[in-house]
Amino acid sequence: MTSSWRSASSRSTASRRWSRAAGASASAPAKKNVIRVPLTNTTIPHDIETEFSSARVRLIPASPGTGVIAGRGVRPVIEAAGIKDILTKSYGSNNPVNVVKAAFKALSELTSLDEQARMRGMTPHELHQRRVRHEPQAQEAS
Repeated sequence: MTSSWRSASSRSTASRRWSRAAGASASAPAKKNVIRVPLTNTTIPHDIETEFSSARVRLIPASPGTGVIAGRGVRPVIEAAGIKDILTKSYGSNNPVNVVKAAFKALSELTSLDEQARMRGMTPHELHQRRVRHEPQAQEAS
């Protein structure tokens, strides 16, 4: 049996110190990449399609109770963002790294109803009324 000059308690103290330092060094870059994701109830405010490298991801708002319908690369990103109802489709490359980056990019490009109204010089109420008026016409045409 080999003996060490350190006791068991000193090793655990050192490993705790290292793990604390590792956690601090890992959380600093992660905090720089935090984004705000605008939500409308439990879904996203509008559909969006983005591309990263050759992977394209489309995020589509869903009605309440639909759940998260997403592939293996997009699902963890969507669930981490706290979105409960969404439809997704991935096109092009199925490389999981590029799909995750495309999904993250799509979430970062989402704009809230307030931001859209501000960009168009309208109030959020006017923009919402405009959406409500145009949706039934689009459904009748289908």
